[in-house]
This record gives sequence, structure tokens and C-alpha cells, in this order.
Amino acid sequence: MTLTVPLPCGDPIIEQRLIDYRRLLRKVERQEKIQLLDLYEMEIEEQEDNYGEKVTKRQFLRQYYEDKIHLNKDGKEAMCQRVYEYFWGV
Repeated sequence: MTLTVPLPCGDPIIEQRLIDYRRLLRKVERQEKIQLLDLYEMEIEEQEDNYGEKVTKRQFLRQYYEDKIHLNKDGKEAMCQRVYEYFWGV
């Protein structure tokens, strides 16, 4: 079984729920030995750009989102790439 942690967003209330949900799923992952596709981790990994510079949450949202919740084309491509790599190891 694979569970998924959704991507981060810009809404503070939803964001806190995602953080809590991610924490809960990480605990279940360890206890039940399930697979976890952590898309939220994408934002954490994107904290440094190609030049080693720190990227703020605002810059991440601007790069990958049309608004604070819906992905833009780059965001959809990045998410699809993450899912593809997770399942096919490429």
C-alpha cells in the first residue's frame, strides 16, 4: 500500500493540516512498514536552487502555483516527475 502526502500550499490553515497529516503518516509508515509518496518533501528539497541559494516558500509557490493552491504547468510537471521517479525509479 502506498499513501501520499500532498504538495504544500499557501493557505495557512490547510498548510498546518498538511504538516500534521505528514507527521501522522510518517509515524504510520514506520509502524506499519507502508510506502509513503511524500510530495510535500518536494518543497523541502526545492529550498535550494541550482546555485545553492536558499529559496523561500513564497518563491516556491510563485514558481509552481497559479495561486496559493492550484499548480501551474511547471508545478504539474514537477509533481508528475516525482510520481514517475517514485514508482519507476528513474
